[in-house]
Amino acid sequence: KTIDHPAFPKIIDICIVDDEFYLVMDYIEGKSLDDILKDGIVSESTVLDWAEQLADGLNYLHSGNPVMLYMDCKPSNIIVGRDGKLKLVDLGSIYLKGIKAGGRISGTYGYASPEQIKGEIVDERSDIYAYGRTLKRMLMGGGSKSMKYKRSLKTMNKIIKKSTSKNPSRRYQSMGEILHTLQSRDTLYEKVMYILGGLISYSYKMLIGL
Repeated sequence: KTIDHPAFPKIIDICIVDDEFYLVMDYIEGKSLDDILKDGIVSESTVLDWAEQLADGLNYLHSGNPVMLYMDCKPSNIIVGRDGKLKLVDLGSIYLKGIKAGGRISGTYGYASPEQIKGEIVDERSDIYAYGRTLKRMLMGGGSKSMKYKRSLKTMNKIIKKSTSKNPSRRYQSMGEILHTLQSRDTLYEKVMYILGGLISYSYKMLIGL
């Protein structure tokens, strides 16, 4: 019940029935990201917004005490509300850092990291792997090729490539690093556009003799 972040539903109660844990959570109205992506490719600005929301939510889990790992990040576990806000559902997949993922694998093939599938010790970098795979799916939409976005493609491909390395030591070491990369891109773009806007305005005034 300690999870309190816009990217997650509220946990109302925890029940134990026949030695099994059940979470009672808020009802989340919306459409799964998986269904949305099956309809086709979404806009560049939407993908960037979703990428940052998802990174922020996972970073929240990783910054807690104890550190929590989501362990099953994938489009079908993400609900998009009418307001465009993401919710990571299926909180029953969450693990505490430092335990083995062996036995019942909570992740999903195609999204789960190699170490998770092997039942080895997992950490934040396992969620980062799944995040990268999910981000790649966002860019692919319902097709097999990424949309050639104008200004975000280079940044997105960099994040995807580094996040999905088979070797955890070659991935981003924290979701905070990914957030910084995304936010730095926004800041740099805004600065460049501001400068270009000023130059265009100045050139126009010179042209008309003002």
